[in-house]
Amino acid sequence: MYKKISAVLFYLRGRMKRILLLLLVASCVFSCVNPAAEQQAANKDSIVLNEPSPEGRADFKTLDTALSFAGLWVNEAYIDNIHKTRSPRQSQDVMESCITIPSRTLQVTRMVAGFHEGAEDMVVVKDRDRYKLYDADLSALQKEMELISPTRIRIGDQYFSRMAHHDTTLSDLGILEELLFSGRYEREGGKEVIFTADGRVQGLDSFARYAPVIDYTAGSLGEFDLVNMGSGKGKDYGYRFKGDTLQIFRTICATAGGDGNFCDSLTAGATLYKLVRKKD
Repeated sequence: MYKKISAVLFYLRGRMKRILLLLLVASCVFSCVNPAAEQQAANKDSIVLNEPSPEGRADFKTLDTALSFAGLWVNEAYIDNIHKTRSPRQSQDVMESCITIPSRTLQVTRMVAGFHEGAEDMVVVKDRDRYKLYDADLSALQKEMELISPTRIRIGDQYFSRMAHHDTTLSDLGILEELLFSGRYEREGGKEVIFTADGRVQGLDSFARYAPVIDYTAGSLGEFDLVNMGSGKGKDYGYRFKGDTLQIFRTICATAGGDGNFCDSLTAGATLYKLVRKKD
């Protein structure tokens, strides 16, 4: 009996030694792994993967990509003035008046001042998920840009709205056609007249096209605005909006320029049309 007990105790001591040895080995293994160090390494790897390299940050200056917001953009301050005064002559005093955003980055464009002349050449660049205006040689940032919606952007501290119809030439931008004229009117006698946003007119006798003058920086030619109508170069006629009524009239040169080829001031002549805008 005594021998059997001794054998059992010997067996249990052996098992305990093996268990203690295994625990000691496990403790050594875990002590060699630093959880904080592992987390730090993981974070470091994540930062390296997500953070653009210094070289990558400069790539935006050579990135040629399509611009989803290409088109003609007009300063909202001008648009507000047009809606209030119904007169481009009275609304022109907005220096950053409009800009045509090209179809791709790195293509030259310029801000137009007062619908009269363009400023220095600039290009649009895409810097990750942001857009910016740089000078043409990409040496200096000119304006930060923010795309607020498909029809609204911020350039610097000014807000711009996108025109649905436009000609990219400065002489015929299509702005006033869309903002001021477009719609259905009724002539005296009940005949309908339609001004379209792309510069066509229907129901106005032989006139088929019209182009409101947007630039009045050459001087004060009269207390009214001008619209060019007719074939070829056409002819300038005076117009005024008063409420829902559009009056179009001939103009008379009150003061001729020195060379006789330019008129310094105009006065209103005989009324040609009196049109009442129809309610939409």
